[in-house]
Amino acid sequence: KMVLAPPIAPAVPVNGVKIKSKTDTPFYIWLFPPKEDMISRKIRDAGIYEDLDTDFLQLAASSDIAKAASETWAVDIGANIGFHTLHMAAMGMNVVAFEPSPDTASLLRQSITENNFVYSKKRVTSSGTSRGSVQVVQAAVSGTTDGFGRLVRHEGSAGMTVLQVKSSNGQVDAEPLPFGIKDVIADNIPLVNPERVVKSLIYGNRAIPKGDAAPLLLMLKVDAEGFELHALKAINLKRHLFRYLTFELFPELLIKAGQTDPKDLLLYVQSFGYICTAHSTSFRKKQELLRTKKEYLDWYNSYIAPRMPVSKDLHLNLYCGIDV
Repeated sequence: KMVLAPPIAPAVPVNGVKIKSKTDTPFYIWLFPPKEDMISRKIRDAGIYEDLDTDFLQLAASSDIAKAASETWAVDIGANIGFHTLHMAAMGMNVVAFEPSPDTASLLRQSITENNFVYSKKRVTSSGTSRGSVQVVQAAVSGTTDGFGRLVRHEGSAGMTVLQVKSSNGQVDAEPLPFGIKDVIADNIPLVNPERVVKSLIYGNRAIPKGDAAPLLLMLKVDAEGFELHALKAINLKRHLFRYLTFELFPELLIKAGQTDPKDLLLYVQSFGYICTAHSTSFRKKQELLRTKKEYLDWYNSYIAPRMPVSKDLHLNLYCGIDV
């Protein structure tokens, strides 16, 4: 039986703040009280969050392949309050957004209603639609649909949460997480298999179409606080290969939260033919691109590995594409 998504939990009241973005295609977004959340403060002050990510999403939305498609889709694993999710919808993509935190997901739903990014079949199949949609899945991703996790939050940032997966006896990994991540905000976060959810929400009960009839899987964004490799494996890139991919490389969280060697994440992405760079401007200019296994490893060993012992908070996003 195909699982669409877990039941939506009751809305969690949040005394949020609404602002209008300063992107080329503006939208409204509800924030946490800025004094409680670093990410909300940055968005309030600048009207844009993560310039390179914003630029990369605009690049994808304006690409020839996106313009030619009658229907474009994006998946955001770790949507947070949804700046990038809402931006993609504003540019015409239909977004499946995974966000496990109850209060964060509530804010995102408020923003969806505010912008009328409400999904409908008529909307996504009409050629020339200028505004997209968002469907929220209030759950964490997993290779199976079984089990629950504990969600812990950074004491100074409401938007930074990390999942601790429970074992069969209900215990979680007790290894300390870095950066003050210790406040338990939910102990019963459902785990869902993202491939099953994506197949349900994008294709419904029909077989996955091919050729020109297939919806364009345009963008996959993954920011799962150390669980990036787990998420990518669970979504099954062999079957659902997105044209563009951006993900966070955070070695300390990959090792401690996700029990992952950071090199394994890079090599997994490379194995599907993704060409990546750490700068969206370089992606636009097709410069400093990582293509081969050797180039990925050389970059990691020369740039990332030497900095890890002295910078536990070292993290950056990579910007990737197919056939670029």
